[in-house]
Amino acid sequence: LIAAPVIGAREGGVSGFVKGVGLGLASAVTLPVVGVSVGAVQIVRGVANTPEAVQAAFDGKSWDKKTRSWYSHSLREDAVTLGETSDEEIFARAQKRAEARGTKAGMEGLFSDGAF
Repeated sequence: LIAAPVIGAREGGVSGFVKGVGLGLASAVTLPVVGVSVGAVQIVRGVANTPEAVQAAFDGKSWDKKTRSWYSHSLREDAVTLGETSDEEIFARAQKRAEARGTKAGMEGLFSDGAF
């Protein structure tokens, strides 16, 4: 409201000042209307998506931020998958990850000197 007339006056004299006043007034009306509209749209989206979110949570689904979708997971399936892996296999994978980092498996963050 103030900056536009000043900039207009610097660049175009009196006619630039008048144009700046018009632009400032238009911006003073338009920007708040746009802000309120965007806020209202977001509230409506939230209200519209709430029933789906509640149902998905009730069904045990989780929200994936990357794909922006709900996904199902089963603790039973996880238990079966993990049950098929032996402790030796888990430790071997941990050792490989640790070697890639230059540490020892199972001791990440326990000792700063890496004595173990």
